[in-house]
Amino acid sequence: MDNAAREMLVCDLCSCDKDTYCTAKELLKMSKKFAPRFLLQVKCIEIFKYDIGEVLHKDVGWEEATEEWTEVGYAMLFDSVTKQMQDDGLRMHPIDVYRRIKNAASQQERHEKPKQT
Repeated sequence: MDNAAREMLVCDLCSCDKDTYCTAKELLKMSKKFAPRFLLQVKCIEIFKYDIGEVLHKDVGWEEATEEWTEVGYAMLFDSVTKQMQDDGLRMHPIDVYRRIKNAASQQERHEKPKQT
């Protein structure tokens, strides 16, 4: 990933204003150790964390959110969704990836439900 693409990803990951100094953003820019897909999935888990927190009416911690992310199959869907987006040449903004994962999970759920007769 080139520097411009990494910069764009970091800006997508941080919710602060683009022109505002952000320590997290600076750390992400400096750290080349984290693969972009890892960072993208962490942001998707963060969005999921808030979603399930609203449903459960409680603050859901990272550990619980990560376990649930895996249990409901979102971790596996992340891989297929991001590969498809990449193949289609789409920009992988975290909220777009997350929405596609939710849609894919919903479609899977509909196909797995037994038809009632």
